[in-house]
Amino acid sequence: MNSRGQMGIGFLVGILVVVMAILLFTNLVPSISESIVTMRSSDGLNCASAPSYNASLETDTLSCTVGGLIIPFIIMGVLIASVMYIVDRRSEQAPVQRY
Repeated sequence: MNSRGQMGIGFLVGILVVVMAILLFTNLVPSISESIVTMRSSDGLNCASAPSYNASLETDTLSCTVGGLIIPFIIMGVLIASVMYIVDRRSEQAPVQRY
């Protein structure tokens, strides 16, 4: 097989790995989200958006904010890592031209 064919197969394998990772990740997001909601609704954090919020107690605002932003950051991280994986695999397989 020539180098063009190897590049094409490498790219397809990269796409397949990324698709499998995204499918696995989308199956894990609901359980991660449920854990974060449980964490935010605990009495220890006392988040303002929680049903058990008590205004007379101290609120851990940093933990409440991070708990709300964690899912978007995880999604962005997975997408960026996927794109970088494909680009890196593609650049490894590019033929080197010698003059």
